[in-house]
Amino acid sequence: MSEEQTPDPGGTSITPQELSNASDQHQFVHTAQLKEMLRNEQSNISQEKVDDYLKTLNKARAKRSKIRSGETSGSSSNITISSANIDANKKERVNLLRQQLEENKARLAQRGKSQKGIEEMVIQLQAQLNDSQTLVSSTPLNISLVETKNLDYNENTPQKELYNILLTKERKIADLLSKSEKLEGSVLDLQENLKEKDSVIDARTKAVTLMTESLSKKGKTTLDALEETKDEMRLMQESFVNLEADMQARQSLLLNDLKAKNQQIYELNEINDKLTRNLREKQKSIRGAPFRVTTAEGLEVEVTRRELALREAMILHDVTAGEPEGEDFEKRFSEICEKDANLKIAELEMQLKGALLRLEEKEARIISTQNGADLLRENRILHQEISDLYAKIEELEGTVVQLQKFEHQYIEAAEAMNRTTQENENLLSSHSNNLEKIGALEKQLADALTELKLLKNTGMSKSVKSDKDDGEITKLKKQLEESNKNMIKMRAVQKGKIKELNKKLDQFKKMNDSNVLITQLQNEIVNLNEKIAELEDEKGNLQLKMVDSSTNSKDDFTESEEEIKQLKEKLNKTEQEIDEKDKVIEILEAGESYWTDRQKIASYT
Repeated sequence: MSEEQTPDPGGTSITPQELSNASDQHQFVHTAQLKEMLRNEQSNISQEKVDDYLKTLNKARAKRSKIRSGETSGSSSNITISSANIDANKKERVNLLRQQLEENKARLAQRGKSQKGIEEMVIQLQAQLNDSQTLVSSTPLNISLVETKNLDYNENTPQKELYNILLTKERKIADLLSKSEKLEGSVLDLQENLKEKDSVIDARTKAVTLMTESLSKKGKTTLDALEETKDEMRLMQESFVNLEADMQARQSLLLNDLKAKNQQIYELNEINDKLTRNLREKQKSIRGAPFRVTTAEGLEVEVTRRELALREAMILHDVTAGEPEGEDFEKRFSEICEKDANLKIAELEMQLKGALLRLEEKEARIISTQNGADLLRENRILHQEISDLYAKIEELEGTVVQLQKFEHQYIEAAEAMNRTTQENENLLSSHSNNLEKIGALEKQLADALTELKLLKNTGMSKSVKSDKDDGEITKLKKQLEESNKNMIKMRAVQKGKIKELNKKLDQFKKMNDSNVLITQLQNEIVNLNEKIAELEDEKGNLQLKMVDSSTNSKDDFTESEEEIKQLKEKLNKTEQEIDEKDKVIEILEAGESYWTDRQKIASYT
């Protein structure tokens, strides 16, 4: 111990200052790693907060979509129901905000508990540091003594001892290097394990998000399908009820028509019986008095003509009193045509009977006078008259056939008119559907504005808000463009149908001078043009509403920027507090690393 120490002949001696420097370096490395770990945890915590906010917003959107789908399925005329739904939406928003406040309170309480645990750990670590410092103050002296005992050398020491000293120092250096390499390898392995765990966690989170998105989409599709089936069932029930009512009304009308026709048949049979009786009496009187045939025939013809005039007057009275519609008009028209044909046939039969009576008279004259040539001439003239009468009968039968054809054509025209009316009703229903779609788009715009306000309250970043709002605005613009395209298509279809109706009008004008039908079709065309103009006005109003909504969204963005600045200031304050806590933790970790290094040095020696 009294001898002076000389420098090492082949190596360097490890002094306690170098050991302290090495321990300081290890402490610095450990503190840097711990800082990185804490920063990563803070970033993960912020991302978790964002995910929680997004989940709550998605839940709120799903609830709102369900509520709004229920509102659309109900009748739009009930204003009280819509106001009640608005109140319910407000209550739900308030409840959501309360839930968010409760969750934030619970998180703050958890943070307070974690901070208390950290403070307790800090106190324990301080106590351990104090104990370690007491132990460290006693250990270095023994190490220096052992080193001086084992590794002291002088000029007088033999070469073998010096060689042994060199070997021992080289072994120690090699051991220290190998241990440092092992420690570095263990650090790298731990880092790789952490990276693998992070990748596994990310993959799991992505899989969970995909599963939740797929489940939410499936749920939405099933709900939409159920709502569509419900609407279809309701429409089917309503149509069935309407059909039943129409069938009952038609049955009642048919029964009334049957009763009226039975009465008419009974009256006509009575009239026919009376006429047959009168004819028989007249024939008897004619046979009894042959010279009065001409007067009797004239009376019968006058009677038939008067009956025809009376019936025509009745028909004109019916037409002027009230124009029949639909099937009643067709039936009456056919009955009138049949009656006219029957009356004409009866007139011709009466004329034939008169001609036959004349022949009988002339035959009697031939027998009485025996003027053969003149009578034969008269006979030929009568035969020509009879042939003319038969030709007239055939012409009348042809007219009856033509009337029947005209009736069929009239029925077909009426069916075509019914089809056109149904097509117009379908156009009106499609127009109402377009109006409902436009209302749904307006509701979606209102929903987008409400979601923007909710995002303000939750404190989301400006970039997320702007991206979402831009996406929603683009979606709404696309929907408006689609609705405009549908409107253009509907207009083209309606124009084509109007052209078809005009063609049908021309055909009806050629077939028959039915001015009533033409005026009705013209009125329908005017109504369709008015509806097209109304649709164009609604389109312009929607575009104006889109412009107003874009301006309102810009104002909302300016307000959100101010709120975001306030939130950034709060975040800076919290980051300062976290940095202070990091400093305390670094001090504690430095003490722990110093104690571990001392223990390692003691174990090596």
